[in-house]
Amino acid sequence: MIRTIPFIALSLIALLFSACQGGSSSGGDGDGQILGMSSNGETYTLRVGEKISVALPQNASTGYTWQLDDSYKGVLEMPAGPTNQKYQVGTNTNTPVNMDYAVGTPSLLTWTFVARKAGETQLKYAYSRSWEKDQAPVQTFSVTIKVTE
Repeated sequence: MIRTIPFIALSLIALLFSACQGGSSSGGDGDGQILGMSSNGETYTLRVGEKISVALPQNASTGYTWQLDDSYKGVLEMPAGPTNQKYQVGTNTNTPVNMDYAVGTPSLLTWTFVARKAGETQLKYAYSRSWEKDQAPVQTFSVTIKVTE
């Protein structure tokens, strides 16, 4: 029961954020698109050079954080490296980045990628606590990215 409560709370937060995040199932614009929880399981097509971002809700004060699998590296590149993570208070992605967010406040963690090579890959994330190696993640997120010339 105790383990269920954080999962339910995180699910409700994810649902709240997913209402603000979305995307189409194909095509990208030159400025890039932002994918959120509602994009889970979808497929997106980009051209070489186009950008795409993934913004996922988290509450780091619970110990849970999103871990990105690095299998995307053959097709996509994260130009700023893994430090390209923005914490934003609340659900409005237009609010300025606030690195001094309040403890317990949900935030959006954002990764921005550039399509570098034609091919297909997945962006796979697991929401877990780093010290709970033997536990399954409480949530997962993945999207398939197809890159064309």
